[in-house]
Amino acid sequence: MKKIVLSGAMMFVAILCWAEVPITLYHAHPNFNFTEEMFAEHLDFLVDNDYHTVTLDEFMDWRLEGEPLPLRPIVLTFDDNYLDMRYIVYPLLKERDLNAVNFAHIIAINRPDNDDFRPDWPELIQWEEEGVLYTESHSWNHEHLTELSDDDAWFEINDSKIEIEQNMMPGKECKYLAYPYGDYDQQIIDKTESAGYVAAFTTINEKAHRDSPLYEMPRIGTDGVSLEGFKERIGFYDLPADPPAEGWALENEGPHFWYDDGFTSENGYMYCEPGDGSEEAGWKLYLPEEGEYRLHVRWPEVSQAASDTPFVIRHSEGESTLEMNQQQQSDDWVELDTFTFDAETALSVMVNNNADGWVVVGDLWIEPVDLTSVCDWQLYHY
Repeated sequence: MKKIVLSGAMMFVAILCWAEVPITLYHAHPNFNFTEEMFAEHLDFLVDNDYHTVTLDEFMDWRLEGEPLPLRPIVLTFDDNYLDMRYIVYPLLKERDLNAVNFAHIIAINRPDNDDFRPDWPELIQWEEEGVLYTESHSWNHEHLTELSDDDAWFEINDSKIEIEQNMMPGKECKYLAYPYGDYDQQIIDKTESAGYVAAFTTINEKAHRDSPLYEMPRIGTDGVSLEGFKERIGFYDLPADPPAEGWALENEGPHFWYDDGFTSENGYMYCEPGDGSEEAGWKLYLPEEGEYRLHVRWPEVSQAASDTPFVIRHSEGESTLEMNQQQQSDDWVELDTFTFDAETALSVMVNNNADGWVVVGDLWIEPVDLTSVCDWQLYHY
């Protein structure tokens, strides 16, 4: 790699890290080319490649509070509470220990449909209590909200929220709305916020970012797409290159990377001038299995690099600080140490600028070591 020259007089352009989370949009109905075979293929791919479904609450904790997410997070959502939520979606999710969101409009709950009935309140309660399908609002009558009077639009938005809260389990708070047909404007956004929703979801076909507007959250259309199309839409082919052995390589972008304003981006790496340690950058995430992991890092060769860059690792047994001489090693993976992590403790590897030169954040490689049930899941590269 070409040597990078840094100086205090250099001008950097701060580039937001990708920090993307795919939120899919399905309609569980044959009219949308939704089939059991297609959905099972999508889910099996997610399981085999170590993706983890997260709830909207977990996604919003990441979006608003900076809480860590598991490896390869993805949110699955469904609109309209169709019959196949009962016959296909629920059993396939439950079988694989995955979860999703069911955006239901009120008139679609227990509605007669082709000599059968769409899922009813007792089913919706059971699914949510099991942590499989979480019911949120898709309005009351599934109208184009921007074409309604102010009163009617308020009824669709506000009263559907109240109805869900009154009919689901005690303490249920309906926090999220999916706009029917993806139809909204600023007045609809204002009503949605006034009704007390935390966020609202559109049909804008892109991944969600940390800076995606709360009431204009995008969702990726995944109705009837092939497995190859599904991989492309959720960004599977955009993942970083493989590490040299088992585990996952994480670059300084994606949903697990965080940095303070003092860090800037150049040539795909993050840098910060020496200081008092108040500026941090690094990775926070939950690992798929409790046990020991060996951590490795790498960075490019830079001028004026620190000889004592602090890497602060938080793990099950507390916090460890390792000083790395970034003047000597570059480009190749350098082992930090081996640490234990559990389901309650997020892996955290943070670099701060309490150093005698420029600190550099490159890539992290997480290598599993002697896990108790590693055979239960495949090792893939993030």
